[in-house]
Amino acid sequence: MDLMRLLGDSFEYAKDAIWGRWVRWLLLLVSTIIFPLIYGYTVRVMSGTKPAP
Repeated sequence: MDLMRLLGDSFEYAKDAIWGRWVRWLLLLVSTIIFPLIYGYTVRVMSGTKPAP
């Protein structure tokens, strides 16, 4: 087996997954920030805190 070729192929695969699909990474980052805020607000509304948030 050509270990250097395999290692180079694995780095190329990882680079394509990260840099080739930057829009998906951006959406993942935005959703990681936004969705917990929305869910936290929904839980506060559903729990019936007074006054309403």
